[in-house]
Amino acid sequence: GKTAIPPIAGICTLCFGYLAYEAKRAPMALPRVWQLYTTSAVLCIGIVPYTLTAMASTNKKLLRKAEETRSLNMGRGIMLATAAVLSTWAALQ
Repeated sequence: GKTAIPPIAGICTLCFGYLAYEAKRAPMALPRVWQLYTTSAVLCIGIVPYTLTAMASTNKKLLRKAEETRSLNMGRGIMLATAAVLSTWAALQ
């Protein structure tokens, strides 16, 4: 999440910023619609500092738990690979 979301949030912010700019310039736009787009842009980019600060402790707990269960995931992968090899061998017999 820390590596994937910031670029997506940046693109989202740029899009909402563009919409706000165009809505402010448009003569037929609804009143204050540009303010809604601007608010959306700010909230969209605001997810990055929120994730890095407010959710840091939760992310650390999740990463710690993932490290604890890594050997279980490896075991499941070995069982899956073994099943694939055995089923291929059985199909060739």
